[in-house]
Amino acid sequence: NSQSDLRAENYVTYSPSTAITPIVTYGESITSRTRLTTMAAQLEAEGYRVVAGINGDFYNTANGVPLGLVVTEGVIRSGSSYYYALGFMPDGKIIFGTPNLITTVHATDALTGEPMGIAVQDINKDRTDKGVYLYTYDFNAKHTTGTTAVGTDVVLSYVEGSLSVGGTVTLQVEEVLIDNGTAVNLTEDTFVLSANNSSPALYRELLQQLTVGDLVTVSVRSEDERWNEVDYAVGTLYQLVDKGEVHKDASLVSGSAPRTAVGIKRNGDILFYTIDGRQSGH
Repeated sequence: NSQSDLRAENYVTYSPSTAITPIVTYGESITSRTRLTTMAAQLEAEGYRVVAGINGDFYNTANGVPLGLVVTEGVIRSGSSYYYALGFMPDGKIIFGTPNLITTVHATDALTGEPMGIAVQDINKDRTDKGVYLYTYDFNAKHTTGTTAVGTDVVLSYVEGSLSVGGTVTLQVEEVLIDNGTAVNLTEDTFVLSANNSSPALYRELLQQLTVGDLVTVSVRSEDERWNEVDYAVGTLYQLVDKGEVHKDASLVSGSAPRTAVGIKRNGDILFYTIDGRQSGH
């Protein structure tokens, strides 16, 4: 009886196995707003056989920054602690929930010589006055931090490790920029820790304790260790159903916009679903 309103629905289901490879992809950079067909063609060119694809997450329409978590090939491309996310395991199974990632810079206080930890607010997100942000080469097409408000930037070079959930990456301080008002360039082996001058002074003071040549490590962990095994992950923002019952967040989704959903069936099968919207006259 849904035929009368002329909605078009599409879905595909699959049973998780090593023969099926769920892949999260985003184009040339995290802020790329690349069409799904273009990204599918890129995967086909790499030798994959693309069966189906859907949009994932929500993003800032002004600059393309995703709201939620993005992980590809086991590496965090854009962080998120509190939004819902889908994680895909090597065997094709899914984990769903809020990763609640805790990202910490471990260093030595230059004044006291004591170990210190610097909490990182987020990875490859718009810098606000809420704390310290970490930027990598993946952030935008210009491969910069994209920050123009005055702040403190610590430029670091890659030494070893991986910026993954449950992992650590070791970096060496190359430069400390105080009251910097221009975006910092990034290479594939460059990381930047950044704090806005409008944020509490503590964050800038912690970064300014770092000196050229210092070795620091960045660790990322989740209380749910299943996220450590994730190869790919994408943000979802809302939960619609929980154990077969309508979730309270479902009321937040309204209107006639096109929608995308992913479901985990009782038998473990995965469902990808889309419905169109905003069609004139309907």
